[in-house]
Amino acid sequence: MREIIFFFGGRNMLLEALKRRILVLDGAMGTMLASYGEKPCYEVLNKTKENLIQKIHEKYIEAGADIITTNSFNCNQMALQKYHLKESVYDLTKKSVEIAKKATKNSKKAVYILGSIGPSIANLPEDMKSWKQSYFQQILGLLDGGVDALLLETIYDENKANCILGNIEEIFQEKKVEVPVFCSMTINQNGKLLTGTSITRAVEKMDRPWIVGFGLNCSYGMENIVSFLPELIRATDKYCMVYANAGFPNEKGEYTENIEEMLELLQPFLEKHWIHIVGGCCGTNEKYTYAFAKKIALLAER
Repeated sequence: MREIIFFFGGRNMLLEALKRRILVLDGAMGTMLASYGEKPCYEVLNKTKENLIQKIHEKYIEAGADIITTNSFNCNQMALQKYHLKESVYDLTKKSVEIAKKATKNSKKAVYILGSIGPSIANLPEDMKSWKQSYFQQILGLLDGGVDALLLETIYDENKANCILGNIEEIFQEKKVEVPVFCSMTINQNGKLLTGTSITRAVEKMDRPWIVGFGLNCSYGMENIVSFLPELIRATDKYCMVYANAGFPNEKGEYTENIEEMLELLQPFLEKHWIHIVGGCCGTNEKYTYAFAKKIALLAER
């Protein structure tokens, strides 16, 4: 793996940690909020139920997470417009970082914060200005809040992701600042993005000098992801991350892939250090985080 260098003091500590060991990412925020009876829009809870968001972050940290993600997955103008919160994107996003930072204060170890940027289901218009603007305030809020890195996640359309990456590059140039960026894709049962693009081709199209890692998340569960994980590993010399759903939900909306199954599927990749960040997506909670952290600690002792 080639060395990737950034210049921003503490923000570089995440990359330094990745050079030394596998890091544990948290699990699902939405799953946890639903377990407390909350319903979308989850992003407004950064304002109305700050203590609950902080509590969930703290649960993941206590379970062993080295990295937590901000509660900002859908915090863009298009997603929040139907909740009449279009003008609140920046404030809600920046608040998500502030809450995450509060959650790390009592931790006895370093905990890093990734700024979550989810996909948009809206079609790309001929005029890209309004579409790009939807993400502009979200990115600014994450950067001004002080995240350690940005995470574009659940990428199902590499063209949409490229528009967001263009926004990020523009903001980097304007603010004269860079933070590391990770891009994580979701795939179908054939190992393709929903656009039909292969993992390899999507990585080629999205790659930028300041992107430090690529990953696979969500999808049809860990079994689906590990089937195509070798392609991701071959496609990039950057850090690889994996955080799958706990299987595919059944007719009751229940996720059925248990922790032991997920760990068994992941173990060969962990043992060979082919993946560098591991965590959970939809259907996972702090119990999954604890199991991942325990497994990685055992491997480190060998």
